[in-house]
Amino acid sequence: MLTTIIALLTPLTVSVEGIDTSQGGQFYVTVQTEEQFRRPAQVAGAVVDPTEATMTFEFDVPAGTYAVSVWHDEEGNGVFDRKSDGWPDDGWGMSGPGGYQFNDAKIEVGSSALSITIDMTYPE
Repeated sequence: MLTTIIALLTPLTVSVEGIDTSQGGQFYVTVQTEEQFRRPAQVAGAVVDPTEATMTFEFDVPAGTYAVSVWHDEEGNGVFDRKSDGWPDDGWGMSGPGGYQFNDAKIEVGSSALSITIDMTYPE
């Protein structure tokens, strides 16, 4: 007997606002579990050229708890650049109410479609 396991996926729409398109480079979006957070692994992701001040990304993910991170690699060097004091030197944003830790950024994806908005932060 052949048993098929079907993972049910939920649509997750991520709108990112305040993208500085004058910078060029690459724009990264990652959807991560707590175990994947701040590591190269991800449940879903995208890498695109930043062409609009607001961009929308659509992912299908299993129900669960995730953090969504966005990063604008303005120099296109593949490195999340930081200033000498450790603060980001590239544009960035996170899901949730804000903060740098998974618990600050976590969102709950259930069985119904979910849409979130992330505002970009750029260094001064």
